[in-house]
This record gives sequence, structure tokens and C-alpha cells, in this order.
Amino acid sequence: MPSATRYNIRQACGLEEELSDDLFLKSADRLYLWIPTVTKGFYFSNSFKKMAVEASTAKDLAEKRIPDLIDSILKVHDDLTPFFYQERIGHPRLQFFLMDPRTFGRPSFRRGLTITDSPSIPPDRGEDGLLNIRRAYSFSNKKPFHIYPGLIYRLISTGRRSSSWSLGRTVYTDLIESCDYLAFRIKSGWQTAMSKGEAAVTKFLKTDPAVLEWRDLIKQILVGDFSHYLAGLAFSSPIFQVVDKGQHIKLLMGLGSSAKQANYGMHVAPAGMLEFAQGDDDNSLTLKNFQTILAKELIEETLVGKNFEAVKDNYKRKFSVMEAAISVDGVPFPQNFGGYPFQTNLVRLIIEDDILPHWDNYWVKTPPSKTLLQKALSFNPDQQPSFWIVDSFTLRPEIITPIFVTEDLPNMLSWEYEETQKETKQFNNMDEVRNYVAETRSSWAAPGLAAMYLGAKHFFGE
Repeated sequence: MPSATRYNIRQACGLEEELSDDLFLKSADRLYLWIPTVTKGFYFSNSFKKMAVEASTAKDLAEKRIPDLIDSILKVHDDLTPFFYQERIGHPRLQFFLMDPRTFGRPSFRRGLTITDSPSIPPDRGEDGLLNIRRAYSFSNKKPFHIYPGLIYRLISTGRRSSSWSLGRTVYTDLIESCDYLAFRIKSGWQTAMSKGEAAVTKFLKTDPAVLEWRDLIKQILVGDFSHYLAGLAFSSPIFQVVDKGQHIKLLMGLGSSAKQANYGMHVAPAGMLEFAQGDDDNSLTLKNFQTILAKELIEETLVGKNFEAVKDNYKRKFSVMEAAISVDGVPFPQNFGGYPFQTNLVRLIIEDDILPHWDNYWVKTPPSKTLLQKALSFNPDQQPSFWIVDSFTLRPEIITPIFVTEDLPNMLSWEYEETQKETKQFNNMDEVRNYVAETRSSWAAPGLAAMYLGAKHFFGE
């Protein structure tokens, strides 16, 4: 199994020399590169930086006009209509594709999702790759962001038989050039063409290489084939509090931080990429590993994240599943930052044997409910409501795993959201959800929008 050593992190980021210790931010279980501090090896011309700023600005503007962008695309490529979710005729089209089990089947987590040895080869985007654009934009605007060179499962194939579903492995920095690059080029190019008139828009959508590559990949996706690009697999687990005697729901949500690589829009929490780690099964993604990844992300983003004031004084800097082991028996956790810094089975052991039994000891005042964590550890997509979607623009596949609780929602969100104070939205019926989505869909990241919409639709029985 590959591991994210300093060497291949250095390779992925195009650095010719070894990274020094101060370039690594050691958080709970990740290695991040704080891009503006990495200057050696990056030389961008003024013209390239100007292009990066202009293209990034155009992309941001396009993301505020998602309905117009979808309409423009479907005027030229009407065969892509099914790839933009629409509940009923007359309802707005949304920027995600719902994978119908009648066509795509469903994987069996009980049996495990088969992992193949399919090579992870990113497309060569040359000097105009998205990582370079993001770097140049960051340097020009002095807005740092994290590039996370994590090890990610990727979807290879689906099918009506659960055994037809298979996964591979990739690196986050590779899937950016495979997935996010296309969305960036389509949005920025469309916005630029819009300023020149309808003829320019039509020409762009008919001839631009990124649009044509994206369209060809969608045709493969629609028949269950994800093998032609690095389809990094993610998950979103919207947390709904059931209120008013089981009649209504409140959703936990937040605006994605500008410090993230995938930073646009409102999102649910927790959400993240499906990571693999040292000690994981080389042959399959097991239910136990999936549950552990979900629980770990829940801890990081909503319960005891970095700088949360709710935790004990000695954890105000950060509180992680790794530090939890230290806090109980005083034995340091053997973190190994030369390789990938967490093992799924050990994370689960820490949560089950240390965090949950000593939950009340970690809090200064009244502890939050640990029900969420327990539900994450027992979530079974084979038996509980879950949905598979694809982001219509980045083409990233995602599993949506709603969690419903009666306890209060977490009070804090991590650095991955612009505001650490929680934001909630109450829905009293599905029509309220539809109206809210129609008004705000351009403000949401596609997976967050899908998670909110599909989770609420399930709750209200529609």
C-alpha cells in the first residue's frame, strides 16, 4: 500500500528539495502544507498570476449563478439533462446527480467494497494545472489555504450486483487535477464567455477541451464506469435534530472555510474524503473502517476540534483522538509523521476504549451528548438511509449518510468552516426545504445541498 511520505508529498507538490519540519502542520491525524510558506521552487510570472486571479474571480462569480450555468449547458448539451437532479418537472435542477439503485445497484458494506490495484495516474495539465493556479492566486492575494496530500479511496465501478462495486486508491493532490480542474475550467470559462455574449458562450460549451472531457466522463458515469478519471470518494453526514415531538427537523450547517482546497459554499457537518491508512485491509473497505472514518470526522469537525473553548484548558490548542489516549493514562501516542499518521483500527480503539468511557471527564461544564458519536460508530449504509450522488461539476462521487438525533446539536464547528459558532436551519415540511433550496442553491456546495435535500426528503417521507 502506498504511504504519504515526505518524499511523495514533496513530489505531489512539485518541490525539488526536502520539506523542512516547519512546513508541516501536525494536526490530529493529517499532514497539511501551508502553501504561502512554501516559496522555494515556485516562480510564477506576473502574467500567470494575473491569469490565475482573473480565472479564480470568474469561477467565484459563476458559482453564484449556478442555475444560469446549468441552463446554458443544457441548451447546448441536452443529453446531460439527467445529470442534474430534478425531483419533479417544474422543480429547479440542482448541481448533483442521484445514483438510482435500480441502475447503479448498491454496494454491500457488510461484505466490504473490493479494492483493486488500478493505478492512480493523474492527467497532465501542464503548467496550467489547478494546483499551480491555486498557488499563484494564493501568492497574489496573500490568502493561504491548505492542500491536503491525503490517501483517498476512489470509485472505479458500480453495478446492480453489489460485487460489481470496486474501489481504488489515489492521492488528494492527484484527484484535484482530475476532478476539480474540470469544474474550475468550466465555471471560469463560462463566466468569461458570458461577458462576450451568447455566441461566445455557445462556442465555449461546444469546443472547450475541459467541457468536452467533462461531457465524455459523464457518459461513462451514467453507465456505472468511473475508471476513466480519479473519482475520489467522499462522504457527507448531515446531522438533523428531530424537534417538536418528532414533527420537524433542524440541520447543522456552516460556510466552508476559504483556507480549504474545496472551499466553496455552505455545507453540512461532518463531511470529508474517505481516507485509507496504515493497517487497513488491502483488499476491501470494511463497514468497521467506514464507521471509524465517519466518527473521526465527526469528532474533528463538531465535537472537539482545534481551538474549541468548550474543552478543558489544556486542550484549548487542539484536542484530537490521538491526544485522547494520552489524556487517559499518560502514555504518549506513537505518532509517526514520516509515514501516514493514523491507523483506522487504532483510532477506533481509542474512541471506544478511551473517549467514550471517559466522556464526561473531557468537559469543563455540561458535556455534550455522546449519542452522535455512538451513532456514527454503528451507522450501517446497508440498513439505514443512505444515498450515492455525484457532484455534477467536479464529478466527485459521494455517499450521503444522514444522522437523526433528539439531543441538542453540537455547538461548535472546526476551522474547516468560516464561523466556529454553529448555524442551524429548521424545516417544518418538505415544501419549506424546496423553497429554501430554490432560493439558496447557488450558495451551497453540491454535496451539502444533496445531503440537506435528500436527508430531509427521507425524514418527511417523500
